[in-house]
Amino acid sequence: IEHRWMLFLKETGLSREKIAQNVARSTATVQIWLKRPLGYQKPQRARCKKAFERAKLVKRIAKKSISAKSGKKRPFACGLAQIRSKLHSEHGLSVSRSTVYRDIRRFGGVSRVRPRICSSDPDDYERRKAFSKIHRVGSRMLGFTPAQKLIFSDEKIFTCNDTTARTMFCFDGERPLPRETRRWSPRVMVWGAIGVGFRFFMILPKTRDEEMKLTTLDGAAYRRNVLSRFLREVEAQLGPNADFVFMQDGARCHTCSATMKYLSNKKVSVLSDWPARSPDLNPIETLWAHLSTMVAEKFPETSEELCLALTQAFKEIDQAVIDRLVLSSNARCTSVYDRDGHW
Repeated sequence: IEHRWMLFLKETGLSREKIAQNVARSTATVQIWLKRPLGYQKPQRARCKKAFERAKLVKRIAKKSISAKSGKKRPFACGLAQIRSKLHSEHGLSVSRSTVYRDIRRFGGVSRVRPRICSSDPDDYERRKAFSKIHRVGSRMLGFTPAQKLIFSDEKIFTCNDTTARTMFCFDGERPLPRETRRWSPRVMVWGAIGVGFRFFMILPKTRDEEMKLTTLDGAAYRRNVLSRFLREVEAQLGPNADFVFMQDGARCHTCSATMKYLSNKKVSVLSDWPARSPDLNPIETLWAHLSTMVAEKFPETSEELCLALTQAFKEIDQAVIDRLVLSSNARCTSVYDRDGHW
């Protein structure tokens, strides 16, 4: 545009000095550009052209992914070191990691955390979509259950490791505080259930005194230690004639014939066809994540301190927060259905 304006001013009869004042350039620059034809492009130096071609190769390697027959994908090269190695082995170019990072930034590339999701297969997606189609918002299909009637349950293992945020802001050259983890940290298993106006939480008893051991929850222990207490809490909090639908995942102790017969005898309606590997459909998973962060802020060191911190943290959670989580279940199904069963 500036070049076109210079040529227009020249046609009007202005001198080079007047044109230079008008476009805020030197007289020598105006003289050079007035000799060039309209649409002139400055040729790139060979070195710049090679750097641009290398940057395109880096972008191609960083974006490439590997697909399996099952539809799963893996990144071809994740970090700077891997991209640098692929660039050398496949194209014979040897550059530093800083150069690779500069080339990635040249095309707007940023490093992002890869989310962790459960292992699944195409059949899982079909089951998740079929379940979400029934229980999504506004569904009128047979078997639809509104969120107000649902009580969600799940087990969870808590440890003494630091599970607070993965990132933090640092100033004046400070280093981030480390996240301390131990491979064999003291741990406990808990079982909980949440519903609208209902909450229940219990720490599963240990059969041994060792901190690293966990109780195996078989069908008999599940009925004796968990379901019996859970049903008493339901009667105490919601009344003896409470109308609710109980959600439990597909663990063997949950779905064995003895457990299903026990729930049938107690006249408990169970949510059917719960899809496997679907933590995003269970709102109690969000509660576990929040509870894990609250417990990490109390710095437990032993299993006894961990149990005490868990009990206190669960009491501190507002019931309104639990109600909002439960009421989001139908909206979660809508999101999964819109994604064709994917996460």
